[in-house]
Amino acid sequence: MALDSKELGRRLQQIREAKQLTQMAAAKSLGVSRAFIAQIESGSRPINTMHLEKLAKLYGREVGEFFLTAASKTREATAVFFRITDELKQKINRKTLEPSIRLLREYTNLEKLLGLDAKLKRPNKYEVAEPANTWEAIEMGQQIAEEERRRLQLGTRPIKGMAELLEIQGVRVLGVAMDEDISGVFMGDEQIGLSILLNTNHHQFRTAFTLAHEYCHVLSDRARATVVSSVKTGKDLIEVRANSFAAAFLLPKTGVEEFFQSLGKTGSTRSYLASTGAAEPSAGEQRRPAWATQIQLYDVVHLRHHYGVSWDAAVYRLQNLGLISKDESEDLLSKREEAQALSRAIKLEIKPSSGEKKFQNRDFAARFFSLGVDAYRQEIISLKKLEELLGLIGIAAGQLTQILRNAGISEKAAASR
Repeated sequence: MALDSKELGRRLQQIREAKQLTQMAAAKSLGVSRAFIAQIESGSRPINTMHLEKLAKLYGREVGEFFLTAASKTREATAVFFRITDELKQKINRKTLEPSIRLLREYTNLEKLLGLDAKLKRPNKYEVAEPANTWEAIEMGQQIAEEERRRLQLGTRPIKGMAELLEIQGVRVLGVAMDEDISGVFMGDEQIGLSILLNTNHHQFRTAFTLAHEYCHVLSDRARATVVSSVKTGKDLIEVRANSFAAAFLLPKTGVEEFFQSLGKTGSTRSYLASTGAAEPSAGEQRRPAWATQIQLYDVVHLRHHYGVSWDAAVYRLQNLGLISKDESEDLLSKREEAQALSRAIKLEIKPSSGEKKFQNRDFAARFFSLGVDAYRQEIISLKKLEELLGLIGIAAGQLTQILRNAGISEKAAASR
């Protein structure tokens, strides 16, 4: 639930009174009138970050604490995450995770300060019960995927940018180095918004499936503070549901069937043509051998790249759709290396250089940058705060000065120093 100006003002008043300060003392510290403080605390006057920063310093608090709800105070994101299981403490470095949590928290604060949190689009929420068994979990995942594809008007086309699609839906995506066993994490804490942490050590095709998998948790498991997807949790029914969703969302049934139909790999082995005219009607029949319609390794290689999924995801989806048998599926799964070699031979896949990252948070960084600069332009945050925020995404102060100059707002930047 978004924090309105009246609730923020009430909290500021409570904190001031707890410090045994008068409105006049607070006003003097900020260099404003007592009426100004009174209006802020009554919720009748908006407050910008520069004033919040001064009040935070005066009250000995962090700015983010002004926005915490009672629930989020007792359920801080990183603490919840690391309380799930002792095993996670060995699989994810807390020092690696905390900068990402801070970045997500600052993103949420910027949205609130710009008044965007109540206006932003949020993904749909599917009210579904916990699946009772594996069959039900698979069916539920497929149904949610089909409905979500219809809602987003995706048709049968491939989703080429899963991270970008999620960002547009209001879901934050950040890459974090994690143990190989963990593919991703969904976090729904109020401080950081609906967020997905993705294992940057995994291949790009696997990360597409992981993002779709975690998106299912966003849609159907939002009440949970945190969901960790790992090898150990793979048989949990909500994980089975999320896997089923990911396969159906990335590889829609109709789209896959159309793909193979265009290659002549589905339908009858007999074709009939008929014509009518002045003379007697004529008809012709063409037959193809049954083996001509069999799906081959190179067909699956093509499908995999067309839809941007992993080899295993493509093979299992074909088996579940009844397009290949279990024996054919097992044979294809044993030929991962042959499939990869073929992908490179026909230029569908280029081997990444050793220094190339497998996943980069480009869309998140671009959105975070825009929010920060907009807040600065509207004089909601100071230049010092902007430098601090953009430093979180790797933009140095000198670099920022040049960016602001190029954007035509260097005069304002110089004046505010």
